[in-house]
Amino acid sequence: MAKQCVEFEDYSNTSKVYDATRVPVGVEALIDLLKEQKCESLLDLGCGTGNYLVPVAPHLKKVNCLDYNTGMLEQCAAKVEKLGLKHVSLQQGSILERLPFDDNSFDAVMINQVLHHVDTNGDFSGSAKAVSESFRVLKPGGLLWISYSDPEQTLKGYWYNRLIPRVAKEYSLRQIPTTHMEELYKKAGFQGVTSVVDHAPQQGEAYFNLTGPTTQCFRNGDSQWSMATAEEISAAEEQVRSALKCQQLGKLFDEYDQGRHEVGQTTWTFGRKP
Repeated sequence: MAKQCVEFEDYSNTSKVYDATRVPVGVEALIDLLKEQKCESLLDLGCGTGNYLVPVAPHLKKVNCLDYNTGMLEQCAAKVEKLGLKHVSLQQGSILERLPFDDNSFDAVMINQVLHHVDTNGDFSGSAKAVSESFRVLKPGGLLWISYSDPEQTLKGYWYNRLIPRVAKEYSLRQIPTTHMEELYKKAGFQGVTSVVDHAPQQGEAYFNLTGPTTQCFRNGDSQWSMATAEEISAAEEQVRSALKCQQLGKLFDEYDQGRHEVGQTTWTFGRKP
Protein backbone atom coordinates (compact mmCIF):
# COMPACT_ATOMS: atom_id res chain seq x y z
CA MET A 1 0.00 0.00 0.00
CA ALA A 2 1.31 3.46 -0.90
CA LYS A 3 2.63 5.61 1.90
CA GLN A 4 0.23 8.44 2.62
CA CYS A 5 1.10 12.00 1.75
CA VAL A 6 0.46 14.34 4.66
CA GLU A 7 -2.73 16.13 3.66
CA PHE A 8 -3.23 19.09 5.96
CA GLU A 9 -5.90 20.22 3.49
CA ASP A 10 -9.12 18.18 3.21
CA TYR A 11 -8.94 17.78 -0.55
CA SER A 12 -11.74 15.24 -0.60
CA ASN A 13 -14.05 18.21 0.02
CA THR A 14 -12.14 21.20 -1.33
CA SER A 15 -11.51 19.40 -4.62
CA LYS A 16 -15.13 20.17 -5.48
CA VAL A 17 -14.49 23.93 -5.53
CA TYR A 18 -10.71 24.02 -6.03
CA ASP A 19 -10.91 25.16 -9.64
CA ALA A 20 -12.99 28.21 -8.73
CA THR A 21 -9.86 30.07 -7.64
CA ARG A 22 -6.86 28.31 -9.22
CA VAL A 23 -5.11 28.73 -12.57
CA PRO A 24 -2.10 26.86 -14.06
CA VAL A 25 0.58 29.52 -13.65
CA GLY A 26 3.44 29.10 -16.09
CA VAL A 27 1.71 26.52 -18.25
CA GLU A 28 2.50 28.41 -21.48
CA ALA A 29 6.22 28.19 -20.73
CA LEU A 30 5.83 24.49 -19.93
CA ILE A 31 4.08 23.83 -23.24
CA ASP A 32 6.85 25.67 -25.09
CA LEU A 33 9.45 23.43 -23.43
CA LEU A 34 7.48 20.29 -24.30
CA LYS A 35 7.22 21.40 -27.93
CA GLU A 36 10.88 22.39 -28.09
CA GLN A 37 11.85 18.94 -26.85
CA LYS A 38 9.31 17.18 -29.08
CA CYS A 39 7.81 15.37 -26.07
CA GLU A 40 5.13 12.78 -26.81
CA SER A 41 4.62 11.18 -23.37
CA LEU A 42 4.27 12.81 -19.97
CA LEU A 43 3.76 11.79 -16.35
CA ASP A 44 1.76 14.23 -14.19
CA LEU A 45 2.69 13.58 -10.56
CA GLY A 46 0.14 15.00 -8.13
CA CYS A 47 -2.23 15.86 -10.97
CA GLY A 48 -4.93 17.22 -8.63
CA THR A 49 -8.04 18.28 -10.51
CA GLY A 50 -6.12 18.46 -13.78
CA ASN A 51 -5.50 22.21 -13.89
CA TYR A 52 -2.22 21.74 -15.74
CA LEU A 53 -3.26 18.53 -17.47
CA VAL A 54 -6.10 20.11 -19.47
CA PRO A 55 -3.98 22.68 -21.37
CA VAL A 56 -0.97 20.35 -21.69
CA ALA A 57 -2.62 17.08 -22.79
CA PRO A 58 -3.57 18.17 -26.35
CA HIS A 59 0.13 18.58 -27.13
CA LEU A 60 1.01 14.98 -26.22
CA LYS A 61 0.25 11.45 -27.40
CA LYS A 62 0.24 9.77 -23.97
CA VAL A 63 -0.28 11.15 -20.47
CA ASN A 64 -0.26 9.22 -17.19
CA CYS A 65 -1.55 10.95 -14.06
CA LEU A 66 -0.97 10.03 -10.43
CA ASP A 67 -2.53 11.54 -7.31
CA TYR A 68 -2.98 10.34 -3.76
CA ASN A 69 -6.36 11.96 -3.11
CA THR A 70 -9.34 10.21 -4.65
CA GLY A 71 -11.46 13.37 -4.53
CA MET A 72 -8.97 15.22 -6.71
CA LEU A 73 -8.75 12.24 -9.07
CA GLU A 74 -12.53 12.18 -9.44
CA GLN A 75 -12.57 15.84 -10.48
CA CYS A 76 -9.71 15.22 -12.89
CA ALA A 77 -11.42 12.13 -14.35
CA ALA A 78 -14.59 14.16 -14.99
CA LYS A 79 -12.58 16.70 -17.00
CA VAL A 80 -10.79 13.97 -18.94
CA GLU A 81 -14.10 12.33 -19.85
CA LYS A 82 -15.80 15.60 -20.75
CA LEU A 83 -12.96 16.61 -23.06
CA GLY A 84 -12.62 13.16 -24.58
CA LEU A 85 -8.93 12.82 -23.71
CA LYS A 86 -8.62 9.15 -24.62
CA HIS A 87 -4.82 9.21 -24.34
CA VAL A 88 -4.90 10.17 -20.64
CA SER A 89 -4.74 7.54 -17.87
CA LEU A 90 -5.33 8.23 -14.17
CA GLN A 91 -4.40 6.20 -11.11
CA GLN A 92 -4.17 6.58 -7.37
CA GLY A 93 -0.74 6.49 -5.77
CA SER A 94 1.87 8.30 -3.72
CA ILE A 95 5.01 10.02 -4.94
CA LEU A 96 6.62 8.98 -1.66
CA GLU A 97 6.87 5.42 -2.97
CA ARG A 98 8.61 3.91 -5.96
CA LEU A 99 6.56 5.02 -8.93
CA PRO A 100 4.58 2.24 -10.67
CA PHE A 101 6.32 2.84 -13.99
CA ASP A 102 9.32 1.31 -15.71
CA ASP A 103 12.66 3.01 -16.16
CA ASN A 104 12.96 5.27 -19.20
CA SER A 105 9.19 5.46 -19.79
CA PHE A 106 8.41 9.15 -20.34
CA ASP A 107 9.63 12.13 -22.32
CA ALA A 108 8.60 14.50 -19.53
CA VAL A 109 7.45 14.62 -15.90
CA MET A 110 5.63 17.56 -14.32
CA ILE A 111 4.98 18.22 -10.62
CA ASN A 112 2.94 21.32 -9.89
CA GLN A 113 2.40 22.79 -6.40
CA VAL A 114 2.64 19.37 -4.76
CA LEU A 115 5.87 18.94 -2.85
CA HIS A 116 4.91 20.99 0.22
CA HIS A 117 2.44 18.19 0.94
CA VAL A 118 5.20 15.59 1.21
CA ASP A 119 7.94 17.62 2.89
CA THR A 120 6.96 17.61 6.53
CA ASN A 121 10.14 16.85 8.49
CA GLY A 122 12.38 19.70 7.35
CA ASP A 123 14.90 17.63 5.38
CA PHE A 124 12.97 17.75 2.06
CA SER A 125 13.30 14.00 1.67
CA GLY A 126 9.91 13.91 -0.08
CA SER A 127 11.17 16.28 -2.77
CA ALA A 128 14.38 14.28 -3.07
CA LYS A 129 12.37 11.09 -3.61
CA ALA A 130 10.19 12.74 -6.25
CA VAL A 131 13.18 14.12 -8.16
CA SER A 132 15.14 10.86 -8.10
CA GLU A 133 12.13 8.78 -9.14
CA SER A 134 11.37 11.24 -11.93
CA PHE A 135 14.92 10.80 -13.18
CA ARG A 136 14.47 7.03 -13.18
CA VAL A 137 11.25 6.99 -15.21
CA LEU A 138 12.40 9.63 -17.71
CA LYS A 139 13.91 8.64 -21.02
CA PRO A 140 17.37 9.98 -21.87
CA GLY A 141 16.89 13.63 -22.79
CA GLY A 142 13.67 13.73 -20.76
CA LEU A 143 12.41 16.90 -19.06
CA LEU A 144 11.49 17.34 -15.39
CA TRP A 145 9.39 20.44 -14.58
CA ILE A 146 8.49 21.35 -10.99
CA SER A 147 6.55 24.43 -9.94
CA TYR A 148 6.45 25.51 -6.30
CA SER A 149 6.65 28.52 -4.01
CA ASP A 150 9.90 28.87 -2.13
CA PRO A 151 9.91 30.07 1.52
CA GLU A 152 10.43 33.75 0.67
CA GLN A 153 7.58 33.68 -1.85
CA THR A 154 5.33 32.02 0.70
CA LEU A 155 6.05 34.72 3.27
CA LYS A 156 5.98 37.74 0.96
CA GLY A 157 4.27 36.79 -2.30
CA TYR A 158 0.64 36.31 -1.19
CA TRP A 159 -1.15 39.36 0.15
CA TYR A 160 -3.55 37.34 2.29
CA ASN A 161 -0.70 35.54 4.06
CA ARG A 162 -0.06 38.83 5.81
CA LEU A 163 -3.46 38.31 7.42
CA ILE A 164 -2.35 35.01 8.98
CA PRO A 165 1.34 35.56 9.89
CA ARG A 166 1.77 32.53 12.15
CA VAL A 167 0.37 30.22 9.50
CA ALA A 168 2.49 31.80 6.78
CA LYS A 169 5.65 31.22 8.80
CA GLU A 170 4.75 27.59 9.53
CA TYR A 171 3.68 27.00 5.94
CA SER A 172 6.95 28.44 4.62
CA LEU A 173 8.86 25.72 6.47
CA ARG A 174 7.26 23.16 4.15
CA GLN A 175 8.49 24.99 1.05
CA ILE A 176 11.82 23.95 -0.44
CA PRO A 177 14.32 26.76 -1.12
CA THR A 178 15.15 27.14 -4.79
CA THR A 179 18.85 26.56 -4.18
CA HIS A 180 18.04 23.26 -2.47
CA MET A 181 15.72 22.24 -5.30
CA GLU A 182 18.45 22.88 -7.85
CA GLU A 183 20.86 20.80 -5.77
CA LEU A 184 18.40 17.88 -5.78
CA TYR A 185 18.16 18.06 -9.57
CA LYS A 186 21.94 18.04 -9.98
CA LYS A 187 22.43 15.27 -7.41
CA ALA A 188 19.92 13.09 -9.27
CA GLY A 189 21.86 13.64 -12.49
CA PHE A 190 19.88 16.34 -14.32
CA GLN A 191 21.66 18.83 -16.53
CA GLY A 192 20.79 22.34 -17.69
CA VAL A 193 18.99 23.02 -14.42
CA THR A 194 17.17 26.36 -14.63
CA SER A 195 14.83 28.22 -12.27
CA VAL A 196 12.41 30.98 -13.28
CA VAL A 197 10.41 33.27 -10.97
CA ASP A 198 6.78 33.99 -11.92
CA HIS A 199 4.88 36.93 -10.42
CA ALA A 200 1.43 35.93 -11.69
CA PRO A 201 -1.11 35.00 -8.98
CA GLN A 202 -1.91 31.31 -8.67
CA GLN A 203 -5.51 32.27 -8.01
CA GLY A 204 -5.83 34.27 -11.21
CA GLU A 205 -8.39 37.06 -11.07
CA ALA A 206 -9.77 35.67 -7.81
CA TYR A 207 -6.56 36.85 -6.12
CA PHE A 208 -7.76 40.42 -6.58
CA ASN A 209 -11.08 39.78 -4.83
CA LEU A 210 -10.17 41.85 -1.81
CA THR A 211 -12.99 40.49 0.35
CA GLY A 212 -12.15 36.93 -0.71
CA PRO A 213 -10.48 35.95 2.59
CA THR A 214 -13.86 36.35 4.31
CA THR A 215 -15.33 33.48 2.24
CA GLN A 216 -14.79 29.73 2.51
CA CYS A 217 -14.64 29.32 -1.27
CA PHE A 218 -11.69 31.71 -1.53
CA ARG A 219 -9.89 30.09 1.38
CA ASN A 220 -10.38 26.64 -0.12
CA GLY A 221 -8.20 27.75 -3.03
CA ASP A 222 -5.02 27.84 -0.96
CA SER A 223 -4.16 25.10 1.49
CA GLN A 224 -2.44 27.23 4.15
CA TRP A 225 -5.86 28.46 5.29
CA SER A 226 -6.59 24.93 6.54
CA MET A 227 -3.70 25.37 8.99
CA ALA A 228 -5.30 28.45 10.58
CA THR A 229 -7.32 28.24 13.78
CA ALA A 230 -10.88 29.51 13.91
CA GLU A 231 -9.59 32.49 15.91
CA GLU A 232 -6.97 33.30 13.27
CA ILE A 233 -9.53 33.13 10.47
CA SER A 234 -11.87 35.35 12.45
CA ALA A 235 -9.08 37.88 13.02
CA ALA A 236 -8.21 37.86 9.31
CA GLU A 237 -11.85 38.41 8.37
CA GLU A 238 -12.13 41.25 10.85
CA GLN A 239 -9.02 42.95 9.45
CA VAL A 240 -10.50 42.84 5.95
CA ARG A 241 -13.94 44.02 7.06
CA SER A 242 -12.49 46.81 9.16
CA ALA A 243 -10.38 48.07 6.27
CA LEU A 244 -13.41 47.86 3.96
CA LYS A 245 -15.54 49.83 6.40
CA CYS A 246 -12.88 52.55 6.59
CA GLN A 247 -12.47 52.53 2.81
CA GLN A 248 -8.86 51.44 3.26
CA LEU A 249 -9.07 47.93 1.81
CA GLY A 250 -7.39 48.90 -1.45
CA LYS A 251 -4.56 50.53 0.44
CA LEU A 252 -4.16 47.44 2.65
CA PHE A 253 -4.04 45.22 -0.44
CA ASP A 254 -1.43 47.37 -2.15
CA GLU A 255 0.75 47.30 0.96
CA TYR A 256 0.39 43.55 1.54
CA ASP A 257 0.79 42.68 -2.17
CA GLN A 258 4.05 44.58 -2.61
CA GLY A 259 6.07 41.48 -1.81
CA ARG A 260 4.66 39.60 -4.82
CA HIS A 261 6.09 42.23 -7.15
CA GLU A 262 9.48 41.83 -5.46
CA VAL A 263 9.89 38.06 -5.05
CA GLY A 264 7.12 36.56 -7.19
CA GLN A 265 4.66 33.91 -6.17
CA THR A 266 5.85 30.80 -8.03
CA THR A 267 9.17 29.32 -9.13
CA TRP A 268 9.60 26.76 -11.91
CA THR A 269 12.69 24.63 -11.91
CA PHE A 270 13.40 22.36 -14.86
CA GLY A 271 16.24 20.21 -16.13
CA ARG A 272 16.96 17.36 -18.53
CA LYS A 273 18.17 13.81 -18.08
CA PRO A 274 21.37 13.25 -20.08
